[in-house]
Amino acid sequence: MKFGLIKKFFIVIFLSILFFGLLNLWGASGIKNFFYNQSSGIQAYLWQAGSTIINANQGQLNKNLIVQNQKLFSDLTDLEVLRKENEILRQALSLGLNQDYELIMGQVTAKDSIRIEKVAYSDSILINKGSVDGVKNGFPVVLSSKVLLGKVVDVYDNYSRVILLSSKDSVIDVSVSGTDVFALSKGQGNQKIVLDMFPKDKDLQTGSLVLTSALGSAYPAGLMVGTIGQVDNVDSETFKKAEIKPAYSLNTLEYVFIIKNIVVTNEQ
Repeated sequence: MKFGLIKKFFIVIFLSILFFGLLNLWGASGIKNFFYNQSSGIQAYLWQAGSTIINANQGQLNKNLIVQNQKLFSDLTDLEVLRKENEILRQALSLGLNQDYELIMGQVTAKDSIRIEKVAYSDSILINKGSVDGVKNGFPVVLSSKVLLGKVVDVYDNYSRVILLSSKDSVIDVSVSGTDVFALSKGQGNQKIVLDMFPKDKDLQTGSLVLTSALGSAYPAGLMVGTIGQVDNVDSETFKKAEIKPAYSLNTLEYVFIIKNIVVTNEQ
């Protein structure tokens, strides 16, 4: 009904414009002057009314376009998220991560210095999975490339806090590639990790891989911890110490996997 009235209104406007246009071309000057004087108010009203309707329609059209653009942007964002998740899942599948462990995929929502209930934590990350997703304290957290990040220490309904290997609360049993030696990885804070308790009479090479060992029960064996950096060989010390360069980059952390099928202990 409303559309029909608008259509009729536009027809009246069109005929009026056509009439005055023809009058301007062929009407005698006296006749033109009479009609212009008598109809000037009508012309102004018709032009104003037509302009108002056009502007109103244009405004509604702009609103519709804005809504459509917002929906399109939202859809594109969702597609990008799905693309990234699928890419991470494909990488995990290609390495057989899902065959070795029962996994929960999560996303990092905060990094390093975070605050929960007015308490500040460093060398930690927050993930968007919690108790409603089956997450429990002590569950290891890894990347799709079997790189160990740390473990869950605080679980809430919909999110959890994970301490990284660089946390001062992180101490794990590790092995060093190219040796038959077991040692400890200790977090120092500020994104730093050291290798400790490495026998002094054993050779330790820069660049050697550091992996989780079978001695500890807190983490599965064979997960990547990092590589050996600078080695400290102090004569007065019983053991060697060395820098461990983490196998992950805090700046690029986005998606992680929580390992479920592991016996949880109170071991640090």
